[in-house]
Amino acid sequence: MRILAIILFVVGTSIAAHGQGLIEKYDQWKANWPRVMPLAILDRQNYTPGDSVFYKVYFLTEDFRKVEGRRVIHLTLVNHLGKACAISDAPVKDGVGHNQFVLPDTLGEGFYRLTFSHEWMDQYQPDEYYQEEIRVVTGHRINRRVSDEIRFFPEGGSFVSGVLNRMVVTGPPDLHGELQDDAGNTLTSVRLNGHGIGSITFTPQPGKKYKLAFKGRKHDLPEPSADGLTILLNQGTNGTLRVLMSVPHESAVKREELAVVLASRGTIYYTSQVKWGSNDFISFQIQGQDMPRGPALLSVVNPQTGRTYLSRWTFIQKPLPTSFEMRTEPHEISRRGAVGVTLTQAQDGSKLPEEFLISASQDDSDSTFSFGDKMLVAAAGFDAASFALDAGEAPDLWMLTQQGPLSPWEQIVRGSYSRPAPMNTLLHKMGRAVFADTGKPLPDSSRLDVLLMRELVNYELIIVRDGATEFPFLFDFWGKDEMLYKAEYRGEELRNVSFNWLPNRGPWRPASGHIVLDEEEPYVSYVGKLRRIQESYSFYHQPDTVAGKTENPNALVEDELMGADVTIKIQDYLIFPTMEETIREIIPYLRHRKHKGVSVVRVVYSDHDNYTTGDPLYIIDGIITTRTDFFLSLKPSDILTIKIVTDQMKLRRFGTMSANGVVLVHTKGIDLTPLKKINSVVGVDGFSRAVEWRAPVQKQGDDRTPDFRSMIFWQPSLKGAVHFEVNLSDQLGPIRIRATGLGTDGQFHQASRRVEVKFRNP
Repeated sequence: MRILAIILFVVGTSIAAHGQGLIEKYDQWKANWPRVMPLAILDRQNYTPGDSVFYKVYFLTEDFRKVEGRRVIHLTLVNHLGKACAISDAPVKDGVGHNQFVLPDTLGEGFYRLTFSHEWMDQYQPDEYYQEEIRVVTGHRINRRVSDEIRFFPEGGSFVSGVLNRMVVTGPPDLHGELQDDAGNTLTSVRLNGHGIGSITFTPQPGKKYKLAFKGRKHDLPEPSADGLTILLNQGTNGTLRVLMSVPHESAVKREELAVVLASRGTIYYTSQVKWGSNDFISFQIQGQDMPRGPALLSVVNPQTGRTYLSRWTFIQKPLPTSFEMRTEPHEISRRGAVGVTLTQAQDGSKLPEEFLISASQDDSDSTFSFGDKMLVAAAGFDAASFALDAGEAPDLWMLTQQGPLSPWEQIVRGSYSRPAPMNTLLHKMGRAVFADTGKPLPDSSRLDVLLMRELVNYELIIVRDGATEFPFLFDFWGKDEMLYKAEYRGEELRNVSFNWLPNRGPWRPASGHIVLDEEEPYVSYVGKLRRIQESYSFYHQPDTVAGKTENPNALVEDELMGADVTIKIQDYLIFPTMEETIREIIPYLRHRKHKGVSVVRVVYSDHDNYTTGDPLYIIDGIITTRTDFFLSLKPSDILTIKIVTDQMKLRRFGTMSANGVVLVHTKGIDLTPLKKINSVVGVDGFSRAVEWRAPVQKQGDDRTPDFRSMIFWQPSLKGAVHFEVNLSDQLGPIRIRATGLGTDGQFHQASRRVEVKFRNP
């Protein structure tokens, strides 16, 4: 239910008309710019270099509706310096998916942020992307480095003299301090909670300065403004908000016609219009029974111009919804035993989610935050990683320390926003081509011909500006590939070109710094033992192999071209000392000549008695290249066969890249390292293919191969089952089993149980 309200006395204006007008304009803006967000759940928080991070991702609107169709999610791993260390892309269908992110084995110890984003989210700031902070350990335990910086955040963004203000303070946890004026008088005190957040409420006087004294050090508060609007917001029961707004007695704000708007999850729940009259403050109450739990944005705006005088995010506190409960049996169990897990409806009769994510690991941390609340603040555009670490029991105060997204009321009122581009459903990258010797970009409108060497798919790209080009991959490919490229401008091939991919959009929010403790990290010890076991017992897991090797390394390309048109077995002829002589004397449909002092090779089309206009495409022992110089440097005595494709119908298979013919060379096994160093090739990552997590099949009493694993159980999409079993490993100690689901009420729900694994049955 939306509420239109009146504050104090309003003269000569229809409040309902103003309120309804703002609602209609806001709804129209949201229809054009819906907020979408990937929200992710990781398998655990502790990793070592080279580990795989298993995750489940939801792609949702801000009211937690799944976005239909296929979308592409970008993952970026960011270190404590804000530098991207690794990237990955994964498709999501109809708002849900699961995959894994492989951590580079070169990572150093420390904290890293795993950021989830989508191209359409470029309208957001990188801070608004969904982020999880993980711990990567290599030896000793590490902890977050706690900053000793004292920071101040005025409620609503305004600190005004002569009226009541609330100032949120952040710093080291459990710190006690005093507020002092410039004469050294103590006005009040503040204590920061265990997460380093506290607040003070006072009325700063005009012309005076204030300091907070902590442990003998004094920190200057911001200097208050002479005019402005302040707000103090407090919560009652069931989400009710009590609001006090104040202005100085002679404030220009009093002459403005203002509206109060409260919105949550893309919907306005409350509007009212304000007239100050002779009052310097206004107090009112907003009933919250119809509002959902979670973040809400209160804005004070001019309904005619859209000018925003105040914005204040709050966290609506209502009873936590409960969708299901978890029971486990037994509570103590021997290694390699099975834990029975049952999910039941909550006592309020809520429906169970349609699917669950089930996980079990050695991570026995008991978080002080609600998992569902973490997802709510993330969907609103706040930093989920910071919320999990710092919000604690005071999410409303925490929100005042964050720069959350604000509604652009001037654009909303004027209707001066454009429609966003359609959401991209393809893998999409940006690259830049320059001349390797000078670093200058290729001319605008230059053409890049590229060939994915594993997928054997050809694309043509156009340089748009400053060497940059967009690359939408029309066909999906998975894992790593290499891309061969060549450039052309106005019909002339450009030489000595270098192409590189541009990084994902930043700058990124840095991960936490860390300190190293003087004690061994148990997870590192565990992983070390696990890897030694895998190496020692790998005999039992090796697949059967058959001796032999591929006879023709070019067979795949040859099949794609529907066979070669000419085949020459070099050993059937007199071996010439150079390739130039071999071409001239032995190989039909291939010609060599000098052009401006440079050796060129041309193919003669089999269906026409004419030459190609450029050098052919070479495949040398499976490596695709355009380097004629390397082809001519080969020793004929090292070659087994040379095959040529001359039929123009066949040559269309690789587009412009193969338009000048294809030459396939099968050698006796020469070293192709020199070719790999000079080849115009750049690596390219396709989609990450989801790997189904499977635990090894082990039985009690079958101890031939030890069973140690970092993730005990991972089932990202369990549907229809309310009872299942979790098979344990040889790892002893506490195991935490978690079930997570998105309920029909538009809330994330999570239940967890702890079981104790012992060496033998109790």
